[in-house]
Amino acid sequence: MKQSKILTMLSLLFGLVSISFIWYGTPENVMFLTREDGIVENISAIFYLVGFLVSFSSIFKNERVLLASVWAALCLLFLGEETSWFQRLLHYSVPFVEERNAQHEFNLHNLVIFTGRPLRDALGELDFNVLLNVSLEAQNLFQIGFFVYFLIIPFSLHISKINTLMSSIGYKKPDTSFILVIFFIIALSFFLAAYCSLDIKSALAETREMLYAYFILVYIKTYI
Repeated sequence: MKQSKILTMLSLLFGLVSISFIWYGTPENVMFLTREDGIVENISAIFYLVGFLVSFSSIFKNERVLLASVWAALCLLFLGEETSWFQRLLHYSVPFVEERNAQHEFNLHNLVIFTGRPLRDALGELDFNVLLNVSLEAQNLFQIGFFVYFLIIPFSLHISKINTLMSSIGYKKPDTSFILVIFFIIALSFFLAAYCSLDIKSALAETREMLYAYFILVYIKTYI
């Protein structure tokens, strides 16, 4: 319990410092940190790598095997997607995928089928085609899944059938304080993004992706 409280406070501090540095930093420093294959993107990859290793080791310790297996698979997927499966490092090419990729890289999230409209469009237009287009966008799928896992499910555990189902798969509810920290930091990043230039908005988005990776790692380390 003490460890979870310390990590929750560190998460709040890390989130505030990360966002403040982007908001108050000089354009040169911000662009340097958040460029492709830059420091922020590499830190995100490291968080997913550590999350994968921690989850994978938990499987062999027989600790929440099913949940650990799911998070090991997800962290491996997120790590691969974050680094385009190390394509730029290993210098290989898969033309079949790259020809169908918006950025001509080897990854799934930039495939044409997953490049839909931004999530805010669903709030402005309650149209089936718009909702379908929004739901197919890779970043939206990730954010919806993140939101459901860390907010909807924890608060739906008050429903006995859902609580029984989640208990059967070994789901571990994060502390309320940790949930509040997550969504305060994420909401702050979105709020600030509405009042800045396109370059800073892009930098905040890249930083937000790093924070998603960080929160996932903290959850795995603390609760799995």
